[in-house]
Amino acid sequence: CLVGSEMCIRDRLRAAEESPAGSIIILEQQTGGIGGHYVPADFSQSLWDAIQTVINSGIHVIAAAGNGNVNLDKSSYTAYRNRGDNGSIRVGAGYPSDRSKLSFSTYGSPIHIQGWGTQVHTTTTFSRYTSSFNGTSSATPVATQALALIQECLNKEGRSISPRDMRQLLIDTGIP
Repeated sequence: CLVGSEMCIRDRLRAAEESPAGSIIILEQQTGGIGGHYVPADFSQSLWDAIQTVINSGIHVIAAAGNGNVNLDKSSYTAYRNRGDNGSIRVGAGYPSDRSKLSFSTYGSPIHIQGWGTQVHTTTTFSRYTSSFNGTSSATPVATQALALIQECLNKEGRSISPRDMRQLLIDTGIP
């Protein structure tokens, strides 16, 4: 999906509705917020609603916070915060060394956890190695790995956890 491509994201979420409970959807998209600065894709009301539908079917949605350095606690984002809880896990980007927020990462109370947003080493398509994968687009899969490992352990025990409970578990057991 292209950055902010709502139609593409909605199509993915519609397809996800047919997935079994416990599945994990990762949204590495961001969209333009107030002033065009990047914020989570669910700033769009239609995407927020679609994510809530997927979450209510028991599917975990973990989403990038966006690289706009936006404080979502500002009064200009009151309507976004007042929508309530769609159940997603929003991920900001931080430094691996001291876990402080990276300068570009969107932040505030709607952001639940953070992952490494720099110094992430990965292979790309075509098996090329890169050490330049960064931003909330690298932080989100790092956090998703933790979610997937917890989910796998629970599955092996014949247990499951709701998306909202998973989010709370990640918040409660993460390192501040």
